[in-house]
Amino acid sequence: DLSALSVIEVSNEVYEKISFEKSPEGIFCVSKVLDKLHNLYIIYKGSFFGERIFLLDGIRDPGNLGTMLRTAFAFGCDTVVMSADCADVYNSKTVRASMGAVFKQKTVRVSDMAGTVSALKDNGYTVLCAALDDSAVSLTDVKIDEKTCFVVGNEGAGIRKEIIDASNGTVIIPMENGTESLNAASAATVLMWEQYRQRK
Repeated sequence: DLSALSVIEVSNEVYEKISFEKSPEGIFCVSKVLDKLHNLYIIYKGSFFGERIFLLDGIRDPGNLGTMLRTAFAFGCDTVVMSADCADVYNSKTVRASMGAVFKQKTVRVSDMAGTVSALKDNGYTVLCAALDDSAVSLTDVKIDEKTCFVVGNEGAGIRKEIIDASNGTVIIPMENGTESLNAASAATVLMWEQYRQRK
């Protein structure tokens, strides 16, 4: 209802105090939190099995999180499951990086990610963690269907061991020799794209 909106003009001095950015766009918006999209509950007490799922463990950088939500929405991910210590989806940097996807993409924040992974497996999902270890398989060798989901971990520490142990295994993105790793958001983009491509 646009009639309920109000516009308030402020001076440059007030504007600069409100903004956290060096080059802001010139407009601020205050809105209610969309609780229906971002409830805090344990996944296996919910009822969204059967959806296309992507999991994020300990993504602390709000810009990375916003980029991942934007990508998830673009590639048809139904639900992004986040550990409790992920960045706030309503952080200003998350909102900006998501380019509006934060208001469209369904997310669920869980307190027990390892338990969540076990519950997904019990419901017929194959859960693969993006991690470098000796048993990791190449993404090019993974057959993806509606019950395949990936986990991407913290920007520095990666995915927690108990989550890897609870999963079906690990997967790596093939890269040129000499490349250490991808940024977490870049890795998520590759995995989400491969999910999208194989499901089409």
